[in-house]
Amino acid sequence: MRKLSSLLIAALAFLQVNAQTFTTKEPTKADYFLTAAGYHDLTIHFENLTQEPLVLAYEKVYVDFPAAWGFQLCDNRNCFTGFIDGDTFTAIQPGDETSSLKLTVYPQNVLDTGIVSYKIYNKYKPEDVDTIEYRIYVVWSASTPEVRIESNLKVYPNPVNNNLTVSNSFNIQSYSFFSNTGQLIREGRLVSEKDTFTIDCSDLKDGVYFLQMLSENSLRRKQFVVSHN
Repeated sequence: MRKLSSLLIAALAFLQVNAQTFTTKEPTKADYFLTAAGYHDLTIHFENLTQEPLVLAYEKVYVDFPAAWGFQLCDNRNCFTGFIDGDTFTAIQPGDETSSLKLTVYPQNVLDTGIVSYKIYNKYKPEDVDTIEYRIYVVWSASTPEVRIESNLKVYPNPVNNNLTVSNSFNIQSYSFFSNTGQLIREGRLVSEKDTFTIDCSDLKDGVYFLQMLSENSLRRKQFVVSHN
């Protein structure tokens, strides 16, 4: 009986040590579609799940942000006008759901895409970690009523070895290649009234990618595979 009690106590202690100490009220990875005018607050709120004050820390993972856009990054203690390598929050009290990491974006009427990713973790329990990823698309003017994610974009051959052909691409202004983990691989501008064009993929490693095409009032995306075998 004593042995069983000891095992139960050890198991409870293990669960307590490995219990999650914080959570978020919003999705940690999300797509944000923004108008080109004004500013936009992209906010992730954190909740302390423990019975003690919680100190969160964060570190930069990946940033690809258009130089033409303005921004401000704020935690519950400081605000920054640069994407800093890392910082810590002021202690979050038990049950508090108001502390946040807020990215304010000023697109300056420039259509483009951006990705900002930070690792968030308990400063005193770094194994309790999550990743925040803002995927930002400024894809239409302020006068356009809606954003359309269109599925009629066609790419071939798929899998591709060298040149990827893209059709149904009328009025496309820019394109981006993303890895299947969301990392931006390449981007380029395209000003053409042709409905079909090709993109050189010979330098891409074998794997799964996403092609995203931006026009003035729509975002189109398509998955494709690169295989050089």
